[in-house]
Amino acid sequence: LPDNVETLAERLHAAGYKTAGIGLNAHLERAFRLDQGFDDYRFPARLDYGIALGARVLECLVPARFPELFPSTTAIADVAVDWLEAHADEPLFLWVHVLDPHWPYEPPAEWLEHPAQEPRRWGDPTMVTNVQAGNTKPGEAERERVAELYAGEIRYVDANLARIRATLERLGLYQRALIVFASDHGEEFWEHGRYEHGHTLYDEVLRVPLAFKLPG
Repeated sequence: LPDNVETLAERLHAAGYKTAGIGLNAHLERAFRLDQGFDDYRFPARLDYGIALGARVLECLVPARFPELFPSTTAIADVAVDWLEAHADEPLFLWVHVLDPHWPYEPPAEWLEHPAQEPRRWGDPTMVTNVQAGNTKPGEAERERVAELYAGEIRYVDANLARIRATLERLGLYQRALIVFASDHGEEFWEHGRYEHGHTLYDEVLRVPLAFKLPG
């Protein structure tokens, strides 16, 4: 993103808002300059100590300060809740971006309709590439399992978004807040013979939620 583009975060920061971007997506890391205007930008949502020898020594000595490299939706929500609690008395703009529901579909067992059923995670990268290309054609039972894993991830994300909403309510911010909920794309599950996203322009990919909760 060029420096001469004025972002929403830059406008709000200039107006006195505390701004934060928290989440997980390789396309949103600082290298792409989408952090412009954010006081706190965590993509991925963890403290980054780099890869130097000192960082590796610290990781051995204080492992609790080094959360997972690719934080889960739970970890992202944890960071968002902590940030809201720390800045509840200031005008604030918080952007939370979660990567679930997204391949690999691997929700925690409690969010699955059939938690004991295998597989609990669907497909390695080579297999998924072959399925996308049409070289491998999963059977009906396998397709149904993939859809169930995806639905489990949706339930898992919903529960964590509910935690963030509950934090806003507990801090007395919810009624005053403008909340925007959106998705970047949908997923294909062989409705038109293709799988995942990025290959076609059917409704299952393009029709995404965009919801506004206005103050009051």
